[in-house]
Amino acid sequence: TAKMEEDQRVKHLSVDFMDGDDFRFIDSDDVIKVLRLHGFKITGEKVDSISRSSIKEAVKDISEVKDANVYYTPDEELHIQIWQRKPVVRIKNGKYDFYLDEENSPLPFSSRFSPKVLVITGTSDVKLAQNKLFDLAVYIQKDEFFNSFIQEIHVNQKEQLEIIPRVGDHQIFMGETTNYEWKLKKLMAFYQKAIPNLGWNKYNSIDLRFGDQVVCKTIETEFKN
Repeated sequence: TAKMEEDQRVKHLSVDFMDGDDFRFIDSDDVIKVLRLHGFKITGEKVDSISRSSIKEAVKDISEVKDANVYYTPDEELHIQIWQRKPVVRIKNGKYDFYLDEENSPLPFSSRFSPKVLVITGTSDVKLAQNKLFDLAVYIQKDEFFNSFIQEIHVNQKEQLEIIPRVGDHQIFMGETTNYEWKLKKLMAFYQKAIPNLGWNKYNSIDLRFGDQVVCKTIETEFKN
């Protein structure tokens, strides 16, 4: 094989995304552009003159890339396989606009592609997002109901959380991130038991901050469950 590659030249370059079409922060043109900026010449070059390990490292340096693999096939084609980083939550406020990926690392915002992930707005910064909000976002993402129901979480200046749902015209106060699993379980129980009888628009606010209670308010009344 080594002897054969001495005289072979690369006729084609193939950039293959291994994630499917669920999300696409970059495309093959972006990868080729990066390789050109690094001075790589691939098509038409002898196979044994191309450093596949150097190409791999250059591709892995792209911020949206999680991993890469480079190999050559006998049909004179050089393949670059790419696995992209997967966003879990978007952190957005006046100063920041970025994602956290599944490994809890910041991922730059892209105007080209907007994945359907939980959005957290307000005063959150990188440290707060990674230390206190990431686990909550992962929990919501893995829950089929909450992943489709919760559109946004707003963080105020005291780091108190408000859930903004896709359905219903009410506020949901969660308070601090502590005991978030228990608070969401209370919310689920309330929706299963109370909402079918009372309707989505019965209350202006739902408060999950008080022990075993769910405190709901209308303009004139207060209801504790």
